[in-house]
Amino acid sequence: MNFNQLKSLNAQILQRHFEALNFLGIQYSIHDLDKESIINRLRDFFFQLLKEIIIQNSCLKLMEKKDIQFDYFYFIHAEQQYISNQSLEITSQKYQNFYSQFQSLRKLNKEGKNKTMVIHKNNLKSLEKLLFCIKQILNALKNDFQITKREIFYTNVELFDQNQQNLEKIIQILQNQLRLPRNCLNIIASAKGLVTGNVQFQVSSQAEFIDLSKNFGEVRQIQPKEEILWIETNSAFILVVEKETVFQKIIAEKDEQLLKNCIMITGKGYGDYSTKQYIKMLTANNPNSPLFYLGDFDPFGLDILFNYTFGSENSVYQQDNLPNIHFLGLSSFDILDFNQQSDEKKFNVENNLSKQDICKLDALIAKFEFNKIDSNKLDDLTSYQINRWKKWIENAEFIRQNNTKYEIEDIYPFLSQKNLTLSQFIINKIQSNKYL
Repeated sequence: MNFNQLKSLNAQILQRHFEALNFLGIQYSIHDLDKESIINRLRDFFFQLLKEIIIQNSCLKLMEKKDIQFDYFYFIHAEQQYISNQSLEITSQKYQNFYSQFQSLRKLNKEGKNKTMVIHKNNLKSLEKLLFCIKQILNALKNDFQITKREIFYTNVELFDQNQQNLEKIIQILQNQLRLPRNCLNIIASAKGLVTGNVQFQVSSQAEFIDLSKNFGEVRQIQPKEEILWIETNSAFILVVEKETVFQKIIAEKDEQLLKNCIMITGKGYGDYSTKQYIKMLTANNPNSPLFYLGDFDPFGLDILFNYTFGSENSVYQQDNLPNIHFLGLSSFDILDFNQQSDEKKFNVENNLSKQDICKLDALIAKFEFNKIDSNKLDDLTSYQINRWKKWIENAEFIRQNNTKYEIEDIYPFLSQKNLTLSQFIINKIQSNKYL
């Protein structure tokens, strides 16, 4: 498949991806729903929770992706500040009735007369976290400002047991229940990712337009998608680099053929939510620009590739997956190619897998069982996707069988012997269609 064919295929993959989101009722962009619709959806969820616990005298089982039970929430003995906050605007008579019944139930519970429900302190604490988040989100939506996860956390550190992961779990529950990504809830996250290359944009916090195409090699911190007012590029492709050190080396080589024709991004390891949303925005705006990944040929490098491709396991509604990303390297193809070209008998790398590496690799191979899928029974586009993902797993098995891991830095001496820079290596691979 040549590069022009890949551009067309990339657009088809993205079109199907966004059509699937629409079919599932999942909003990708914050502009897909107006503010009032989002607020109403949040209120409906709140009252669904209230109704099921009071009327059905039970609890609401909140489910994560893949129908994995997360927790049970008991709507009892919650503090008044979480229930009667004015942001909820309880005006419907039906909802007023639910609320009155809750107040009666809470009174019985305080008096020790409620024998129908068992109090679980851990579940009660989880409920308080949920209601606190609803309050913060409604306040942000109603008053047209954005809030970071960090700000929510430090508003009430004790509630979340001084652990931001507890807040993350609550946000994931809200995403799943509301079928909305977190940006639609006015929750933004600071990105650790960096960007350079052929791209121009403007963010809400800065008056001037930022044009990285005029100064190749200039690096900017990635901004949350919600803060980007305008973005434009005519880049031929987008390159995601696993490690910042490799990202900086490519910049230092000052290869204009590469930097003028691409947008280069690093997530500094695993890409965070804002970095992946930024990449997704770029691909959505430029569907004919293929997306490539360059990382270490080791268990963690491959796991990062899969993380970019399939997104978060915790929430299907987080929408941080990039199904159009292609595996540029390092790969088994590169290792075999180096061995054939090397003046020595073997491309010499002595990095054996650790026990942690083996566990990570085995888990990755077991998790993505693409070999069980008969691609002949699928349409051409889906078959193409499954077949290339099968090859990714074959690369994982290659590492496992050879008990060796390869970092990108390991190929620098070899490239130097061939009078090649890393930038030229990347360009040659793309021009030779050596990607999966």
